[in-house]
Amino acid sequence: MKPWWAALPFLWVCVCVAPSPATAETPQVRVVVNDAPVSLPQPAQTVGGVVMAPVAAVVQAFGATIQWDPAARALAVQGVAGTSLRMVVGQTTVTQGEARWDLPMAPALRDGVLVAPIAPLLRGLGAYVKLHDDGTLDAVSQVTGVDWHAGDAGLTITISATGPVHAAGSLLHGPERLVIDLDSAVIRLAAPTAQIASGAVVGMRAAQFHVQPYVTRLVFDLARPVPFRVAGGGAAVTVAIGAGAGPTVAHGSAGSGAGAAPSASSATVSARPDPSQPAAAAGAGSPSSSATAWGPAAPSSPVPPGRGPAAPGQAPGSPSSAGPGGASTPATPEGQGSPATGARAAPPVSAASRSTAAAPPPAATPVSGSASGGGGSAGGTGGSFDASGGAVASKDAGAPEPVALPPLPEFADSAGAFHVESVTYDDAGGRLVIRASQRITVDVHQWTYPDRVALDIHNGVFRDRRADIEIGSGGIRNVVVSQFGLHPNLTRVLVHLNHKIAYTVATADGGRTVTVVFANAGRPGPLAPAVIIDPGHGGEDPGAIGPRGTHEADVALGIGRLVKAALERQGMHAVLTRNDDSTVALEDRPDLAERYGGVVFVSIHANASADPSVQGTTTYYYTPQSRALAEMVQAEVVRALGEPDRGILAARFYVLVNTQMPAILVETAFISNAAEEAMLRDPAVQTRIAEAIARGVAAFLSEQAQPTAH
Repeated sequence: MKPWWAALPFLWVCVCVAPSPATAETPQVRVVVNDAPVSLPQPAQTVGGVVMAPVAAVVQAFGATIQWDPAARALAVQGVAGTSLRMVVGQTTVTQGEARWDLPMAPALRDGVLVAPIAPLLRGLGAYVKLHDDGTLDAVSQVTGVDWHAGDAGLTITISATGPVHAAGSLLHGPERLVIDLDSAVIRLAAPTAQIASGAVVGMRAAQFHVQPYVTRLVFDLARPVPFRVAGGGAAVTVAIGAGAGPTVAHGSAGSGAGAAPSASSATVSARPDPSQPAAAAGAGSPSSSATAWGPAAPSSPVPPGRGPAAPGQAPGSPSSAGPGGASTPATPEGQGSPATGARAAPPVSAASRSTAAAPPPAATPVSGSASGGGGSAGGTGGSFDASGGAVASKDAGAPEPVALPPLPEFADSAGAFHVESVTYDDAGGRLVIRASQRITVDVHQWTYPDRVALDIHNGVFRDRRADIEIGSGGIRNVVVSQFGLHPNLTRVLVHLNHKIAYTVATADGGRTVTVVFANAGRPGPLAPAVIIDPGHGGEDPGAIGPRGTHEADVALGIGRLVKAALERQGMHAVLTRNDDSTVALEDRPDLAERYGGVVFVSIHANASADPSVQGTTTYYYTPQSRALAEMVQAEVVRALGEPDRGILAARFYVLVNTQMPAILVETAFISNAAEEAMLRDPAVQTRIAEAIARGVAAFLSEQAQPTAH
């Protein structure tokens, strides 16, 4: 049997209406669905402030199926999450289940193509829709629910969305956590944090991690490493954690197999494509593979309401491309600030089955917030993949994670646990005083490059999770107190020094008070301007790993040391965020840049892709003031290496968004490419890269007339 549209050779169901003689059509609009441009049989245009576009091509890209009734001149649309819409040519009324609402213009046939106002139709299907100033209309799926259930085989987590999503998972260490990245997805959860307390899973936190391409990140805090498996189908993703999930893996993702083209209705669980390209959309015929994807950071911000049905999550939960002045910290599902800011944990429910559900849509919105998946859709492949290792992680500049801190789990603050009650610093005497509710056992560690002293308090609980004490004296920059470990508990007091300082440690009050006295700590003094060199990853996080076993963290450190030396030969002051294979928390890196008087911040990485043939150099920036720095460094590195120039790209990575000075992130080459891995292992090539970065930085500072010499 022929499909219904075979009788209409030129009919693509689209959305448009002929403008009146007094209405002028604006330039064409580029339609992007789930981060992939949509090929349209007729151009989308703005008519009287309304974007009119071919309906069939757009809604099918969002995973929907369509049925045309030629007698009634009506189109029925069935969304992947179960939402149904019906519209009639020449009529503004749209039927959605038992509800009705009006379009700003009536659908019309133009040269055999059905066109209509596309934004309200996509919102009716549950998409987040944003029209950007450059004429791009973005539509992406929304994550509306996270449910979990504990059973004999472990914990099963179900993530619901309004449309197709891609998912990938990875285990990170120090502390242990499972990260699930949902590509082409916008967060719309009522509670972005929740306590789970089932097996090894302590709790969950979620945030919008990247915009254009859109990435929602869920982080599950773990008491210990666990096996996991990720599977997808329809508008839902399932994560199995525990004994029934298979062997413990470093990274895991699920997909339809390399090269398979998932159905539009399938929630594909796969590797993210090459990070320099737009993320492929489910339903656009994009290939999927079975390698893990890493994701960059992403904020969100409110958008003004549109016409037609209110978009689910169109209120403060929807992201947009925030301007450069809008974010020194990543924005949250509520607007701005850290994802943890102002967020409360979900109310306690039974440990066997708990849920973080979507906020109910506005009363005027008939759109269902739940994702039933697959209703009325063409069958999708879906499937699961037991990530048993071997594949090179495809990632964007390192895989930072949201810095939202979950509430302390119950076992961390149970009977017998003791509290670190206060940490104070007396600038006059250089005295750091730590007070606890019972006798303290402290281990003292000291590191150089940069100089730091850490006091680890075993079994201690710091209820605030993290606190920063600004000092800014000649010898001490600041003190950071944090809950550094759970199960067993560990509170760390980290002192950032300007240089090596002698100190003594003494106890009092029956061991409940520890006093550290720093000799000649000094009064606050001016900071020497510095170029901050940030070798990515390190310690517990090796970064991407090449086919010969080369660790990105090692390459970044080697190049970083050489950059520092090259800059110092030119009379500049340079500081490394790490000078050895140590773990430096993501949130500490911008903090170190500020403490050390940074005027420029350069983060060094090696790129990776699931496709081993991908190669080249990319430099990322965020603020306008950083663009010139990115251009200069990119040009120098490309010239020195002779590898493909993948250009400069704007990205909202944590270290770029939260660093106040001009900041860039350099992906020197692809460690997943055998030839470029060999280059990155070569000390001579590392020297060429380092000198190129130093030349770019020096050229930028020369143009900015920025004082950096000793």
